[in-house]
Amino acid sequence: MDEWMNGWMKEMRIALFLALFLGPAALAGDEAKEFKNELRKAQSRQTQKQYKDCVKLCDEMLARYKEPAQVREVATLKAEVLVLDGQPEAALKALAALAEASADDRKLQATVALRSGDLLRSLKRAPEALAAYRKAASSAEEPDEAAGALLRAAEILIELKKAPEARAELIRVICASPLRPDLCQQAQARIAECYRAESQFPEALGAARILFDAAGDEAAIRNAAQAIAQAFLACDGTLARANEFLAFQSYGPAGQDGKPGTADDVAANHLAKVKYPAFDAAANKLFQAALDAQPKSFDGYRARGYLCVYWGKPKEAASNFFLAFKAAPLAQVAASAQELVLVGIKAHTASFRGLDRVFEYINHGPKGKSGNEAIPDPFAGL
Repeated sequence: MDEWMNGWMKEMRIALFLALFLGPAALAGDEAKEFKNELRKAQSRQTQKQYKDCVKLCDEMLARYKEPAQVREVATLKAEVLVLDGQPEAALKALAALAEASADDRKLQATVALRSGDLLRSLKRAPEALAAYRKAASSAEEPDEAAGALLRAAEILIELKKAPEARAELIRVICASPLRPDLCQQAQARIAECYRAESQFPEALGAARILFDAAGDEAAIRNAAQAIAQAFLACDGTLARANEFLAFQSYGPAGQDGKPGTADDVAANHLAKVKYPAFDAAANKLFQAALDAQPKSFDGYRARGYLCVYWGKPKEAASNFFLAFKAAPLAQVAASAQELVLVGIKAHTASFRGLDRVFEYINHGPKGKSGNEAIPDPFAGL
């Protein structure tokens, strides 16, 4: 009897343990499964463009599910659907409620602010959109995310005809993400646009030169060259320098026929004479702080190189890209060589021509591919 009682009590303790600890887990698993099923149903309504039904399902889910991740997912879906249903004001309210309910979630705050900025911009509420983008930038956890928000803020400032403020934001974009050529090129193109909007044509030309200096692939170089040609036209009122600039970059001083002393020779590299726009004290401080923050490593030297390019310091840029090339891991040598030559040396020499000889020097040394040449050291003095 005692043995039976002991066994029975042991079984009861096990059952009690399972009820207390495994029971809630099982219930939680059932609830999670139920949540996913309902979410799929709501998403299906969205796909079928049954937006009002989708919003209704979202509201029902928000009333039932209180776990933060679930609330975020449903509230985000609701806001997206309200936009698709042509209810941007309601979407803004939904986003505001989501932000209020998740005040400690920094990533969510940045996402909500960015989406709210886009909505406010579509509603032509520029000052509110600007504030939202700036909040998104300050809340962002990653520099690239902050840079993307600042880029949008600058676009609003351009629309509001606040060019100096826009340039300040655009410089922050570059300093925040120097290793994101896509963001930095967009920012620099808009800096040139700001100067043109103020009829500051020499400064627009200098900003376009920086755009050309920083361009590191064929498409970017071509686009930057067109921006410079446009800036020459704006400065001069004629196409003469613009055409000569394009001819020099395409064919070199000997012109299209490759023969010096003929009619198509280009007398000068006009780009080398273009002055960079002046930077104010605030911009200089931003660039210097960004430079000082970079480690002495492969990516640190690369970042320094790009920062110097956008700061209008091409020799220092070439020097840092050369350091990056020497510090490059084996897998990054080819890409680093391309940055060194197409960005660093191109910026330093203000020319796209002759870069093939620099690549030859890197690959084969001063004797070149044939072994019988005397290629000057393109890195001397860096």
